[in-house]
Amino acid sequence: MIELDNKEWERLFRQVFVVAVRMTRSKDPTQEVTQIDRAREATQRAFDRCLRVRPAHLDTVEALRMYLSWAVRSALSHANEEHALRRENEAAVVTELATVGSTAVASAETMTLEVAASERERQRAVRALKRLREELADDRIALGTVECIAAGKTEPADQAGLLKCSIEEVHAARKRRKRALKRILDADEADYDDEEYS
Repeated sequence: MIELDNKEWERLFRQVFVVAVRMTRSKDPTQEVTQIDRAREATQRAFDRCLRVRPAHLDTVEALRMYLSWAVRSALSHANEEHALRRENEAAVVTELATVGSTAVASAETMTLEVAASERERQRAVRALKRLREELADDRIALGTVECIAAGKTEPADQAGLLKCSIEEVHAARKRRKRALKRILDADEADYDDEEYS
């Protein structure tokens, strides 16, 4: 497989991500965030697959881009099949519960509250990640581990290779990152409690 430097990988990731966004595009503007999340996940799966398999025939950037675009299409197809199967199973459960007469089906109000809670948690995660990046701006390795995780690289050895440092430095940076994230989440929780009770 062709060897690329970090900038070339980033450029390739952006190009493949654009392809994934086009594949997930819908006419419904309310689904934009979900579509971008699906596109990002499919792109990450495609890169993960490529780096795990390391196909030998990919000796040009164009061949690699075509392979990754195919892998994105495959990942999205599998995700769509899983989603359709899940919807089918959920519909069967609802039908069975309605037939049996159980009251286990959640009310519309309960489902709305669950969706709102889920959205609050997603927004909290986005805020926490932004604050974490800001707090770690002067810590190259700790911030680098955040970027590695975002790119699907979670193993310390992989992170050390990408960040050009030792595994021990990665472990120490992870500890700093976790402490910073705990402070951020604790502060966010306190802010949420203050808003709730004010």
